Amino acid sequence: MMQRLDFSIGPVQRFVAQSRRTRDLWSSSYLLAYLSAHALRAALDKGAALRKPNLDGDPLYAWVCGHRDGPPPAIGSVPNHFAVAVTTSPRAVAEHCIAAFNAAWLKVCDAVWSEFFAPVAHHGYQSKAVWDRQVNGFWEIQWTAGDDDPLVAGLQRNRRKQWQAHLAAAELGSKCSMMYDYQELSGYIPITKGPKRSNYWEAVYQWVNHRESNPPAATEKPATRDKSEWGDIRRDERLCAVAAVKRLFPLIGEKAIGWRVEPSRWLSTVDIAAQPWLSRVAAIAPIEAAAFCKDLLKHAPGARRRLRARLAGNDPDTRPLWECLDANCFHSDSLEDEKMVEFSDDKTTKPEKKRHRQALKQQLLELIEKQAPNGEKLGPPPNAYAVILADGDRLGELAKTMSAEEIGAALNRFTRKVPEIANDYGALPIYAGGDDVLLLLPVPRALGCAAALADKYRSAFAETNPDAAAKATLSAAVVFGHIRLPLTMVLDEAHWLLDDIAKKENGRNSLAVSLFKSGGRRALWTSTWQRSTGPAVTGIEQLAACLRGDSPSLATDRPGELSTSLLFRLRETLSVLGDGPSWTPGQWIELPPGTDLRGFLHAEIVRGLACRGESDHQGAAPLTDLILGHLGPARAGQADPEVPTTIGMDGLLVARFLAYPKFQEDVG
Repeated sequence: MMQRLDFSIGPVQRFVAQSRRTRDLWSSSYLLAYLSAHALRAALDKGAALRKPNLDGDPLYAWVCGHRDGPPPAIGSVPNHFAVAVTTSPRAVAEHCIAAFNAAWLKVCDAVWSEFFAPVAHHGYQSKAVWDRQVNGFWEIQWTAGDDDPLVAGLQRNRRKQWQAHLAAAELGSKCSMMYDYQELSGYIPITKGPKRSNYWEAVYQWVNHRESNPPAATEKPATRDKSEWGDIRRDERLCAVAAVKRLFPLIGEKAIGWRVEPSRWLSTVDIAAQPWLSRVAAIAPIEAAAFCKDLLKHAPGARRRLRARLAGNDPDTRPLWECLDANCFHSDSLEDEKMVEFSDDKTTKPEKKRHRQALKQQLLELIEKQAPNGEKLGPPPNAYAVILADGDRLGELAKTMSAEEIGAALNRFTRKVPEIANDYGALPIYAGGDDVLLLLPVPRALGCAAALADKYRSAFAETNPDAAAKATLSAAVVFGHIRLPLTMVLDEAHWLLDDIAKKENGRNSLAVSLFKSGGRRALWTSTWQRSTGPAVTGIEQLAACLRGDSPSLATDRPGELSTSLLFRLRETLSVLGDGPSWTPGQWIELPPGTDLRGFLHAEIVRGLACRGESDHQGAAPLTDLILGHLGPARAGQADPEVPTTIGMDGLLVARFLAYPKFQEDVG
């Protein structure tokens, strides 16, 4: 009798999202996909037939199976859930999968322990016991078996999720800097053991970052040879076993997983945000930028070394000097911070260092004020980057009109196109497997990239089954996060946006966008991909262009006719009209019956043009229509009215942010 076995690995979000660096985010996604591939391979080795996912041409699965043509896979692509059809005992196959998963996991863990922590274990207190408890008790694997029917299998999985049988071990003492529920590895619990705990982590820091022929001796105060706060482990980090594996296994890829991976190519969120600005530097102020970089490196040579490693495979000496610096150096607040930009000359007195910093800051300000031939200033680097999290909608509903093979082929086609889309939009792909996508990228092209993912998802299904393609939709969350926010917070925001806002509240087939900074959420805009006025992303980008003034008006040859002050005036006035409280992100305002919204908008735009001394108002009408088309809600399954009575200002604030991609205090 043929039975279906569904196998799921968790906890996914706790493992992946609890990351301090972009490299942690990538390595956790990559490692989870690698372990899932081992479990799936074990099932197929037992004679099971693959039901989902379709892994034809998947590079990561091919490398796990020993077919290693071409370069090693760059990103994770094997989902944490798979389904196979078995004719033997499902329990026996599941146990074989679990054994293969555990063997692969423990091989990675043992490699990290022996390479990085065993040599300094004598500085800790039973740190090996802490390690074993955490690596052996982390994963929760669930499986269900039943009729070979995907709809029945989905119901069984949902029931199984309600039965949580995984009990985590008690975690005492100081907690991990990355995964906050877990004890750090030193093993010292009483608060009085703080010096010994610090001694342990200083030894780890020295060994991991400088790996000598002999590990540090068991002294109370290990020798400090480098004041740098950076490296594969920072001095202020205290990691648990699982976090340590995520952080360090890429350094010993051949020993841990069987092939080499390149951890040094991962840019920080600050570097990602700065990429468009660095291109502008090359066009507007290359001479001034080179002079600033040379002067900076006289005092802080480590600023170049940190990014030099990330350019592995490319000779940094052939690149412009400003591309080889840590992008923190181009932010004036970081330039004043001794930890962010450290001066290495110990002979220089503190007053002299302060003067050097002030001189460099003044030089940076002059660089920022440099103008292009058209009078446009270079301006400061952005302080925001974007995260895209996307997921397919209602695959269970699609299964009623498409076969499992058709769905698998469409998802496989989509997955293989994601790296190409990421490259087109300058994105850093973190994960692409099945219908799930996670990307990091600079602000300007984020919404266009999200729309391209949704289009490619639909076309992938259309190529497989044109009749069912209309039901194949993708929802996406885009978070524009401040570069100083913990990455975990930004990822939590993205998951909330996708699950609760784009899918649950807006009915799927939607885009949800958040402006997210240290003070909290500054705007929350949600829309279906298509509005009555056209593609939602296109409209927002048109508004941004009008605000920025870098493209002709919709009806005239004059550049940009919208001012940012108009948006904030509209927000305050319409809030009062709606008799509501002060505006909050995501708020919808009910206008009083009979409100002439179009007339009000047109009058405000004409007023703004008059204040700027423009008497020709023929561009006011199309600008009115453009703004009007993005004030009302656009929810799946509902037609958005031409003149809405329920309005929100978040779309306009997102457009304003895209026009000037830097968080300001007046956004919110």
